[in-house]
Amino acid sequence: MLDPTHAAVIAQRFELGPDPRLRGPVASGRLGDVWQLVTARGRFAVKHAHVPVPVEDAELDARYQDVVR
Repeated sequence: MLDPTHAAVIAQRFELGPDPRLRGPVASGRLGDVWQLVTARGRFAVKHAHVPVPVEDAELDARYQDVVR
């Protein structure tokens, strides 16, 4: 389960910038919850799935997001 104390670990792992603050969940859906991470670089959505997600699937989703961004 996510909580605000995870902000620094998430921001560091994904190189999202300094001064992280995590709040949420700000939205919930069928597959999981969405939290908001705010850093010096901007705002980011952090998705917390209700079911385990294979690493390969998460990496594929991330690559897709990079392409469409």
